[in-house]
Amino acid sequence: MRMKQFDPEKLKKLREKKGLTWLELSRELKQFEPKISKNSVWSWETGAHSPSSKSLFALSAFFNKPVDYFLK
Repeated sequence: MRMKQFDPEKLKKLREKKGLTWLELSRELKQFEPKISKNSVWSWETGAHSPSSKSLFALSAFFNKPVDYFLK
């Protein structure tokens, strides 16, 4: 069984749909996970890194999407 991986394109589409910059999104996500920075969001979107489970739950809560939405 293959493990699902984070899909950076889905994050980018949702962020752009809300009209947010990386910095603005990172500020919004801090209410769920204080360790998230602008660089975190950038690294997820570019595929350099995948979010931690806490950060993935923060994305899920902010965008009102199930965690699985962000996985491929």
